[in-house]
Amino acid sequence: NEKYDIKKGIKNVYTILEQDSAKVNKKDRIKFTKLSDLFSLTDITKSKMLPIIENVIFFLLLQFFVIFTSSLKFHQVVDVYLLYVILIALIYGYMHSALAVFFSIVGRIYIAMTYDSQFIAVGDYGIYLWILQIFTVGVLVGYLKDKYKRKHQDLTDEKDQLQLELANIK
Repeated sequence: NEKYDIKKGIKNVYTILEQDSAKVNKKDRIKFTKLSDLFSLTDITKSKMLPIIENVIFFLLLQFFVIFTSSLKFHQVVDVYLLYVILIALIYGYMHSALAVFFSIVGRIYIAMTYDSQFIAVGDYGIYLWILQIFTVGVLVGYLKDKYKRKHQDLTDEKDQLQLELANIK
């Protein structure tokens, strides 16, 4: 079964090549300064950098919250780092949740070393269990989000392909 019509596919490829060559010619005519080169990132680079920047900013805000509320009993009941990792995993997926896990571990160790020197002991299994818990939950939630996103995309592609076949049959 053909997924795409060959004539339509060749036209689409030709259109894309024309658009790209027009962009390249336009860029050749524009003289860039050093300052404008800094902000002339491609859309792909921007779309990959923006979630990382948002992840870092959200972690810094969370870290300030934890530092300012470290004396409250709230942190004994609710693990804000785990909530942060789950939220990032649900929004961005597997890779960003792994980055959030790393940030959470560093933040928790920093808080522990700053306020409770006995928390980080080599023989203390609590910190190792917490790291295992946050890593497992974060990575699994991110993986499942990516898996269902891929499954949804595959179903959408299949639906579009079947609609094209139905149109061809009609």
